[in-house]
Amino acid sequence: MTNLPAQLQRPTRHWVHRLVLSSVWLAGCCASAAAPAENLQEAWYKAAHNDPLLAAAASDVAAATAERRAAQAGRLPTLTASGSISRLSASPALAFSTPDFAFRSPPLFADDELRLGSVELRLPLFTGGRLTAGIQAARAAERAADALHTSAGADLRLAVAAAYVEVLRAVRSHATAEATVAGLASHHRDVTAMVEQDLVPMSDLLAAKVSLAHAEQQRLTASHTAALALAAYNRQLGEPQDRVVNLEAILPASLVSEAVPLTELIKTAVAARPELFALGSRTEQLSAEATAEARRQWPQLALTGGWQHVGSQLLDRQNYSMVGIGLQWQLFDGGATRQRAAALRFAARANAQRADDARSGVELQVRSAWLETHDAAARLQVAAAAMVEAAENERQSREQYGAGLTSNTQVLDAVRLRTAASGDRDGAEFDLALSRLRLAHAIGAL
Repeated sequence: MTNLPAQLQRPTRHWVHRLVLSSVWLAGCCASAAAPAENLQEAWYKAAHNDPLLAAAASDVAAATAERRAAQAGRLPTLTASGSISRLSASPALAFSTPDFAFRSPPLFADDELRLGSVELRLPLFTGGRLTAGIQAARAAERAADALHTSAGADLRLAVAAAYVEVLRAVRSHATAEATVAGLASHHRDVTAMVEQDLVPMSDLLAAKVSLAHAEQQRLTASHTAALALAAYNRQLGEPQDRVVNLEAILPASLVSEAVPLTELIKTAVAARPELFALGSRTEQLSAEATAEARRQWPQLALTGGWQHVGSQLLDRQNYSMVGIGLQWQLFDGGATRQRAAALRFAARANAQRADDARSGVELQVRSAWLETHDAAARLQVAAAAMVEAAENERQSREQYGAGLTSNTQVLDAVRLRTAASGDRDGAEFDLALSRLRLAHAIGAL
């Protein structure tokens, strides 16, 4: 048989160029291999300090705390100081006359200036429960904000863990693609030698060449996917997206015992999910606000005391102290207060209905994650056994082909089967890790 054409003896320059480009990400990973590997706990720590949505939720908690303190301060006395100086066109004076004489006093205010000052202390004695209801509403709002902050933290941890697992999946897929390319390249060399010795036809070499080219395409795709997965992971942590980091190839352990029945998991989720607690607190807040608004129509009683200054040169004294009880009762406002209270009660009812729907959604999340966990665990057992069989099938096919007992097609089919079995095993393994994380998040344990 004649010598092979040059394009069948070695990869073309086009393929060499593409393979070099595809190795950029892998080379960066190798360069960072000497650095300590980053684990999931470290990733959670970085994300918690860099995530703007979690920081916003923390600010919401601080705002709700300030609102609660402001509502509580409504029970405390208030002290108000005021003063003014006014220039009059002409100071008034006392003037009166009788049949016997006429009297006119000097100006009431010296130099035509009116000087007034006061200090008033006011302490609410009775508000019909308005202040108490307002404090209850503020406390409920604070609890809701804190629950939403907890929920945001759990959502962030799930997102980071999912991105972490996806990076490990992409790296494993890239390694599988590399192994496939290496195996097909070895087979390509064997077939080339056999063709040169006229032991097999040229079609075997062409088939090996096409299979190797396809595997190289898959390796390029796997490299691209791994680079994107790492960029998404870095973005989730608030790090530069081009940061190259070595992740610990350890999947998160299960946080939920698989022996716990589904019904118990659903009960745990309904009791522990912070989103449901936040909705319940929000309903309580709106109901308390409705009560506070309605109590504005009740009499408002306050103890008042103070000191006043009147700068008059005719009065026997310019400073006065006072103490008293003030009553304010809004008898009619056109129904505005009543309608505002009704609006808040309707809002509370709507929020309670949303909470009912959310509980049903949480139950579905738990059920879905539970089923996915058991499905992935079963698939992993089957895929692990199939992987062993596929590797043995490839080994025997190579040996039989070298001995001339089987065809080249069987070897290439065996390589494809091993690659598919490896992908099935890896997919089931990473799907199991993700489903366990989602189950832990669904029951409020993440």
